[in-house]
Formats: sequence, C-alpha cells, structure tokens
Amino acid sequence: MSDTNTVTECKVCGFTYCADLAEDCRQHNRKHRAAVSAQVALAGVGPCPLPLSYRQREELKRERHLVKWSHFARSLEAMNYDLKRHPSWGEYQRTYPKNGSSYAVALDDPRKALQ
Repeated sequence: MSDTNTVTECKVCGFTYCADLAEDCRQHNRKHRAAVSAQVALAGVGPCPLPLSYRQREELKRERHLVKWSHFARSLEAMNYDLKRHPSWGEYQRTYPKNGSSYAVALDDPRKALQ
C-alpha cells in the first residue's frame, strides 16, 4: 500500500474517503448517489438545499430558527438519505416540538419519534 493515499471530503455529500482505495470509492459513490437523489427530491423544501456537511449543520445551529433543519439534515444523512424510511420534512416539523432534540438522537429510526 502506498503512503500517498489522501483523504478527500466530497463537497456535495460530505463523505470523507480515500480516493485511492476502491472500497472507499464504492462507499462514496453509494452515499453520493443517495444524497443527490434526496437533494433533487427535496429541492425547494426548507431554508437551504440538502445535503449539509457537519460544518454547515453546526453553522445553521447558530440561528435558533434553523436548528430543526440542521437536525433534519443529520437525521436524513444517518438514514442514508432513504426518503421512503425517513419522515418527510412536514412530519418532522409536526413532531419535533413534542420531542425536542431527542428526535435527532433517535437517528437509527426517527419514525419512532412519531409514535
């Protein structure tokens, strides 16, 4: 293995990977495709386009009214941008006030928070 492997962060999906490693590239391609599909499906929804990087989500949290969107973005990322399994933005907004930040903690299955 070469010592020249460099770590790259995709500016679109936020995935950090080594472009010299085939498996990393496969994982990035899967996540990238899912992120772009979600980006297209959610175009015009929310205050800014998804996906959001960790840094972008943290910046949004500085504005109190954008915390919910930041949590939604993280929750969606944790579910690999699976829009069939993840609550819609509307569902997320309706349930968020009841559950507060605990909604973002249930990243393995955010639909539990809807119950």
